[in-house]
Amino acid sequence: VNGAPNFVDPANDDYHLGVGSIALNHGTDVGVLTDFEGDPRPLPVNTTSPDIGFDESALVYGDCIATPNDGLWVYGSTDASAVQQAVDAATDGDTIKIAGYCAGVNAYGGSNQTVYISKTLTLIGGYVQTDWSTSYPITQPTTLDALSSGRVIRFVGVDGDVSNLTVQNGNMPSSSGGGVFATGALTLTNVSIISNTADVNGGGALVLGAVTLNGGLFQNNVATNGGGGGLATRSTLDLSGTQFISNTAYTDGGGAYANDTVTLNGGLFQNNSAYLEGGG
Repeated sequence: VNGAPNFVDPANDDYHLGVGSIALNHGTDVGVLTDFEGDPRPLPVNTTSPDIGFDESALVYGDCIATPNDGLWVYGSTDASAVQQAVDAATDGDTIKIAGYCAGVNAYGGSNQTVYISKTLTLIGGYVQTDWSTSYPITQPTTLDALSSGRVIRFVGVDGDVSNLTVQNGNMPSSSGGGVFATGALTLTNVSIISNTADVNGGGALVLGAVTLNGGLFQNNVATNGGGGGLATRSTLDLSGTQFISNTAYTDGGGAYANDTVTLNGGLFQNNSAYLEGGG
């Protein structure tokens, strides 16, 4: 192979492999099980080819990177499949950490979505693959983008917990929950739900259980023939500091629709509209 080795800091004799190194995962397995520091080969442990040279790095290729165990197993892809791979490898109670731009959908569980989740997991964005310890969503944004080819996130039979990422361009032309569909409770913290469309209810999100929102944004979502342009829930809604801007519903609740008690603490409802009742 030809390309740059991208050593971390060769001027100071640091010849560990850095991001984008051509040596990553391009070696041949000849039975050498550790590198010069004793790290196992290959890394991440889910890959099949070791790195070229004396150093084994946990870095992988791709615009979209995800890990179910703080970087021990790391999945990379040019589309969104790395997120689904991390979810499939996870067990109940794990946290899926995601870095980068994850675009597209997978046919999974009888429908098309960017990620299908039937385990009790937490999704957190805002990482880079060189540091899985702290999420910085402002400088290290993470986006799940369905490219208008299906839903973005589907939770089935479990409660959902998502933080520090953007959910965008979901499209469900004959169903509900264009951005997110959850059969249980859902907690969103600093999540932006943007430009999603559903033919029925919950253009941005449809949740059958209780919803807790901490910060975040619902903007430009549409429920074409139903209610809850930004969000629809059949249970309670607890909202703290969340913004609902320019969402549209055909029936009720242009910004949000809840079928039970609503608790509001701060936040903003602006330029939302509904054909029948409850523009905000």
